[in-house]
Amino acid sequence: MLSLATKHQVICVSAMMERLGIDPSGGTVPRLSLLYATAVRRCESCPCKGACRDWLDRTPAIGSSAPPFCPLGDVLFELQFSQPWMRMSAAAR
Repeated sequence: MLSLATKHQVICVSAMMERLGIDPSGGTVPRLSLLYATAVRRCESCPCKGACRDWLDRTPAIGSSAPPFCPLGDVLFELQFSQPWMRMSAAAR
């Protein structure tokens, strides 16, 4: 069973992924599962929880990138460009 703090972090990282257009269910894809697990683990130990919640409250439905304070910015960037819609749009260029 997940602790209350862990549940809160899963919600935050899921909300962040949603804002960035990342499919939260993509963690079931074997080649992406480690990236998703890394994102959740980093979110659990993030010292910027208040700033994150503020960013989530202020950011439009789809943001372009993670905020500069986010320690999972590199992981989220990689996940954004692993999304099927992103690969299709990049191939069209």
